[in-house]
Amino acid sequence: MKILAGIQPHQVLQRDSHGCATLKVTGRTTERGPVLVAVRGLRGFAKPRPAGLARAGRFTVSLAGLPVGGPYEIELRCGEDQVTVSNVHVGDVWLLGGQSNMQGYGDLASGLRSAVGVFSRRMSGIWEPAEEPLHMLEESPDPAHTAEAISADEAADRRLNARTGAGPALTFAAEMLRRTAADGREFWFFLNFRREAQTVLLHDSAGFDLLAGNPCSGELSLSPYGAAVLSLNPT
Repeated sequence: MKILAGIQPHQVLQRDSHGCATLKVTGRTTERGPVLVAVRGLRGFAKPRPAGLARAGRFTVSLAGLPVGGPYEIELRCGEDQVTVSNVHVGDVWLLGGQSNMQGYGDLASGLRSAVGVFSRRMSGIWEPAEEPLHMLEESPDPAHTAEAISADEAADRRLNARTGAGPALTFAAEMLRRTAADGREFWFFLNFRREAQTVLLHDSAGFDLLAGNPCSGELSLSPYGAAVLSLNPT
């Protein structure tokens, strides 16, 4: 059984507005019939359940309701054929753009080199724990980027010995992770640096002001030099 698309180790699946993701996988198998899926590390999903079908050498799987969290170990089985993918997570996937600034040219000696709970899809197409430098064109198998991609071992050696390559992406991801609860709730932080009171429009967002102890919707009032921490309601 071989997965062609959908999940790989260390991948992050994007959560929806309810804090869950839908697992969609395609691949090859020599078996035919129902495909069973079990998710280790998640209560209620450990027992294999039908989630797809295999025929004519290929299979498809769709499993909804995977909550924010992980790491999950996902086992796919059809007859005697099976495959297991470890360290799959559900959370937020950010696409970052910015040409050379986002590529990263900063000094690695003073920057963040890695962050627990943050993963990245490298230019090689492989998901790994995020480690600076995140962006290495030499890893890409696309001839538009390089004539020949370097090996995974060579890429690891270059990362280990790199002196430059820091960009804003890893720091941004670590901060977003810090501001997101394990159940998927988001927190917004507001600071008023002015001597006059300020009003912040929240538009369609609503939540609970943790400092004031009040629900908040529509707009948020900040006193002079005041602060607020808003726990957003699920949408």
